Amino acid sequence: ELDFVVVVRDNAILLAEFERAVKIKLDRALALVGTASETDERLQLVQVAALYCFIRRIAPAKSEPDPKLYRSVWSIEKHVPVITLVGGRALPFFVADFLLEHAPPPPNVLLKKIEPL
Repeated sequence: ELDFVVVVRDNAILLAEFERAVKIKLDRALALVGTASETDERLQLVQVAALYCFIRRIAPAKSEPDPKLYRSVWSIEKHVPVITLVGGRALPFFVADFLLEHAPPPPNVLLKKIEPL
């Protein structure tokens, strides 16, 4: 039995490392999307969006999300409007819809959602 509690919400270093991981993973994946070297980068972008939402979920309620980081994750939609998830059947994953549902934009961040043709 453990006699201590680890408080994650107040661990600024951990949250900063998570944000750094989002930036690094995002840059690496976007650099290869659409190139001959692309392998699973589109699925990595799903992981980036999920990690970002996780960060927002564990961050203190009073903390303001980084607008620049949010816009960076949101920009996935420009590069890859839809990501196909395959697990027995093809399922479309829309980054913008996922972010809007699980990590709404910070105040005063204006975003433009790409509309299907």
